[in-house]
Amino acid sequence: MNLTSDKSGVPGRQLAWLMAACLMADQFVCPTMQWQQPLTAQWAVLGFALQCLLIYALFWLTKNYGEGLNQCLIARVFLLGSLVISLAVELTQGQRFYETVQSSVLGMGSFLIVVFAVAFYGVYAGLGALSRTAFILVILSGVSLLFLAISLLEQLRFTNLQPDTLSIKPIWNGFIHQASLPTELLIWPLFAAKNKNKQGFFFGNVVLGLFAMGMFLAILGEMALGEVYFQQEQPVFTIARLGGISVFRRLDALHASVWLMLFLIKTTVYCFAAVQLMEGFNWKLSRHAPFFITVAAVLIVFVTQRKAVEPWLFFAQQAGLLTAGVSAAIWSAFHRKGGCKQ
Repeated sequence: MNLTSDKSGVPGRQLAWLMAACLMADQFVCPTMQWQQPLTAQWAVLGFALQCLLIYALFWLTKNYGEGLNQCLIARVFLLGSLVISLAVELTQGQRFYETVQSSVLGMGSFLIVVFAVAFYGVYAGLGALSRTAFILVILSGVSLLFLAISLLEQLRFTNLQPDTLSIKPIWNGFIHQASLPTELLIWPLFAAKNKNKQGFFFGNVVLGLFAMGMFLAILGEMALGEVYFQQEQPVFTIARLGGISVFRRLDALHASVWLMLFLIKTTVYCFAAVQLMEGFNWKLSRHAPFFITVAAVLIVFVTQRKAVEPWLFFAQQAGLLTAGVSAAIWSAFHRKGGCKQ
């Protein structure tokens, strides 16, 4: 199957569920490539609000660059490189989370086999199947959050909240703590094909929902643990282990299973985007060759990055995404004027 031959894509509403599932994954399986510093809920929420506003503003600048991302060689190369780095780091984050939440741990090789087997099936099942699965996972995640809040009712204390006088520096620090250019920002226009006039509306709803969830988790976590919440490696799972409902004292395993599925669909979507970009090079490859080339590249980065300094990977990923977006924008501008046709 040639993924790029499917020009119909998926409707904007379904794509919104897919991107929502990917963006939600970082709320539970915490990123390792961002600035780490102690925060309070107040500053975390305000910083996250600035981050969400920035993401939405950038979306309006990039939402019409899908053709540029598919056609401009520079944009394809840099986006593909960023996706490979992103996948390698996602594997590291997912494996760390899995080790945290499971008492009996799969070996590294077994973990990678499971992840790539799921990705292989998802990539060739198609974007429509992935979006329908994402819808179910988003609903399950919402239910998970509801039960998480209920299970923590006895643990919550308003006195744990850390109010402070409003000032610019803590807000800026909170923004820097959250700041990153999400890969989904460029994957969205790459996938979008239908309802182009409503893409901004759907993406806006995704960002609004993401902010609401981030605010909810920050306040819930601080009410449960105080400032210590933001110092945890996996803060949401930490508070999940504290809660219980009636005789059900270990709901954290159920929460973790849903969050791990979000991680799996995110890695699958990244693989899908990488395969789509690779097929755009028009190499004479067999049907599944782009997927296996992607896997090989990801494994190379995955093995080497475990000895690297993670901030450098973060900067490389962000630089690649920024270069891809700017290249696609320039290509689109010239293309519309008839000055750069391919």
